[in-house]
Amino acid sequence: MLSQAKLGKGTVLKVGDSGSPEVFTAIPEILEISGSPGGAPDEVSVFNHDSTGMWDETLSGIIRGKQITVRANWNKAGASGNTAVLALQSDMEAGTVRNFTITLPTTTPEIVTFAAHVMDWQMLPPTATQMVVEFVLKSTGSPIWS
Repeated sequence: MLSQAKLGKGTVLKVGDSGSPEVFTAIPEILEISGSPGGAPDEVSVFNHDSTGMWDETLSGIIRGKQITVRANWNKAGASGNTAVLALQSDMEAGTVRNFTITLPTTTPEIVTFAAHVMDWQMLPPTATQMVVEFVLKSTGSPIWS
């Protein structure tokens, strides 16, 4: 049987404007999205004097949001794509939580919608390759797949 694997080229990250109805704007020229929305539960140790042996006993605790690192080409000053990217820096400084979508380029597009705030934002201007912007989103709440 042939593999059903797909390349990630064509993945789209969009940020919402918090309006009603909400309008999403694509972040242009994404190079890489590392991580995925959602979370992982804390591990709570309940090991005690009555525990059998020395094996830790644990419970699943509070689910903490994961981080998503995004790298994109930096566009020239005044480019429309920079407006959305620069707004993320302002959102970070203000602690704003926004809705985002990631659309995967599958035969029937799969979309995950999630809320996140910006944890880090930096412009990286190397000498021998293109300038990039890198930002880190921290997912908050449960993602919705459609």
